[in-house]
Amino acid sequence: MFIIGEKEMNENAVSLRIQSQGDQGMKPVTEIVESMREQILNRTSS
Repeated sequence: MFIIGEKEMNENAVSLRIQSQGDQGMKPVTEIVESMREQILNRTSS
């Protein structure tokens, strides 16, 4: 889940919460996008 408030907008960041891992803190948008891209590319078919 992404949380985007005034602080996040001002810092071009998002706060991230991952199910079963909890609050991941505020991270730059570019870091989140790259992390998601890597996770998608490294997925295997079931």
